[in-house]
Amino acid sequence: MEFELSPEVYDQIIFAMEDQSSIAYIHRRTGTMMQQRPHDPSEFVPLPPWKPVDGFYLMERFVAAVSNRQVRQQLRAALATGKGVFRSFKNVLKQSRDLERRWYRFKEREMRRVVLDWYNQEREAAGLERLGPEPEEIEDLTISDFVVVAAGPQHLDGAHMVDVEALMELRQVPVRDLGSQLEQRRCALAAPGSHLAVACAPEDEVVGLAWARDGAGDEWELVQLAVMPFYRGLGLAARLLQALADGAEEHGVPLLRVRLGAAGLGTSGLFEKVGFTVDSLHLKLPLTGGAPGQGSGGGAPGAAARRYAR
Repeated sequence: MEFELSPEVYDQIIFAMEDQSSIAYIHRRTGTMMQQRPHDPSEFVPLPPWKPVDGFYLMERFVAAVSNRQVRQQLRAALATGKGVFRSFKNVLKQSRDLERRWYRFKEREMRRVVLDWYNQEREAAGLERLGPEPEEIEDLTISDFVVVAAGPQHLDGAHMVDVEALMELRQVPVRDLGSQLEQRRCALAAPGSHLAVACAPEDEVVGLAWARDGAGDEWELVQLAVMPFYRGLGLAARLLQALADGAEEHGVPLLRVRLGAAGLGTSGLFEKVGFTVDSLHLKLPLTGGAPGQGSGGGAPGAAARRYAR
């Protein structure tokens, strides 16, 4: 794949994916699409498959993240109607303009993720370098356009959506456990001992959160730090961490702690920038019963985890 994956090309590909009446193909170099089977298959590749069942699973994931219990039950009932499920689902969405807007934004983000994965797989197959997420059009937004505050009850639904997006992006929750896990986290957000700082966009939409829970003794321990993909690169994560630390100090809490697994070690610079210091370092070597150096990859280093304290 050598063509630019621009927003316009994204829209064209997604539109063609949802057209169940035909299979579309795209030229490897130019990005030109055609509906009929090409004469030279080596120059064209089929678009990523998208079946009705894929759309149904996408709706299920969205419903699992809806905070309002009554609306969530209505959406689940719509998904259980069988014939006409897509129409029933959209009819429920139309009852709330905000919910409908969230659905379409969620759907667009997820389908763009599918397109990007397919695009990178094709590039790798051709011996080309993978590309990162497309740059979002946020040039007109600056860090001063966002408000970072201690969360109130009105922010909980938005904070839950950000948490869900982060979990799904990192694939931290198996699909079979998704409903129960998200319900537990929704309740935990509002439970006693939960402390939240949120970042709000100019339209008051929650786009990021720093979430801590009461830990051992008088300390707080970080549970989640996340910013929606569209708003990354503006410095919001650092502001959220600082706001959470300021809130801890106002409550007389002497320590804010974060435990980073191996997958999160790349973010250590962010924590150090805010003032965190390394409290301990844990190393592990998975073994299969043999002596050290003979298990799990012939002695390759195992996972590492750092514990940061501020």
